[in-house]
Amino acid sequence: MAERGRVKVRSFEIEFPGRPLKHCHVAFGRGLFPEAADWLARSGLGRRLAAIADETVAGLYGETFLGSLSDRGIDALLLDFPPGEASKSWGVLGKLLERLLGAGIGRGDAVVAIGGGVSGDLAGAAAALHCRGIPWAQMPTTTLSMADSTLGGKTAVNIGGAKNMAGAFHQPAAVFADLDTLVTLPERHHRAGLAEVVKTALVLDAELFSRLEGSPRDLLDTASELLEESVLRCAELKAGVVARDELEAGERAILNAGHTLGHAVEAAADGELLHGEAVAIGLAMESRLAVRYTGFLADDAKRLLELLEALGLPLRVPAGLEPGEIIRLMQLDKKGRGNRDEVAFALPKAIGGGERRGGGCTTAIVAEEVWGILQSTE
Repeated sequence: MAERGRVKVRSFEIEFPGRPLKHCHVAFGRGLFPEAADWLARSGLGRRLAAIADETVAGLYGETFLGSLSDRGIDALLLDFPPGEASKSWGVLGKLLERLLGAGIGRGDAVVAIGGGVSGDLAGAAAALHCRGIPWAQMPTTTLSMADSTLGGKTAVNIGGAKNMAGAFHQPAAVFADLDTLVTLPERHHRAGLAEVVKTALVLDAELFSRLEGSPRDLLDTASELLEESVLRCAELKAGVVARDELEAGERAILNAGHTLGHAVEAAADGELLHGEAVAIGLAMESRLAVRYTGFLADDAKRLLELLEALGLPLRVPAGLEPGEIIRLMQLDKKGRGNRDEVAFALPKAIGGGERRGGGCTTAIVAEEVWGILQSTE
């Protein structure tokens, strides 16, 4: 890893043990598109590349990226889809697969996802399914995807109103996070992405959490050094966890803090909440469960709420959402083990102390007790 500070590119490698050994090259920097094109040309990831992005991101960066590839003799095409969480569906995924087939993309070719979490999930799922799996790379353009979703190889679409229920673990060969792309990110989306930064600090790095508390305003500035360092640190922390527990058999589950309630609220809100906003609500309200069930200190819960509030993130379930529907959706969560009388949560024990190797990262709570605790004001 290169020395910290404002250098052009900082990179590291993730190794996933197995046969064969898998590698993921991760690079952070500014003005990174030429660096990404250079790497793709050197790596020979695919004879042809299919870049997948939503229509907004395709309009912003598609021509620039394809131009960088063309300058290096790489044949590439751009496939776009409608922006938004609603595109994480069988229908949109199926159309992407048909377009890959129609364009002649085969086993010797590769996919590159450009954009946020939706693009990464869809493009990764398409790469996992097409020809029973072809290589892929990611170029995240949102705070949330740089800090969290772009790492770890989770790909999925939503089914039956439940988040990310159909997909595969399919590791990208490379991730190139160009922080300059955050300039075009709407402020609301940037704020929402910071919920994942807070989550990672909460469960894995007490020192980082303290830094976030000390300068929350700086995090709102996409050009700030604190944001740059925080996003990179989150990526390093997540990389370490997923390298040890690629398929979420144990400690990786703690990275789902705030997500049991968050995913349910996001689905119930039917597009009115961004993913990061729903996660912020999940973190805030699940902290009450943590105080009761894991020994999480009330003072730490207060610190968490104050940081989320300072970042302008929501803390409570919006009025009008049906409690019974939220409970039903929480019972569908993938962390559950088939007992529909319980809901599984990834609850922290202490700020920075959520890393628990060898399992034990989820807490099952009787479903009928959950809503009362979540809504309590104690």
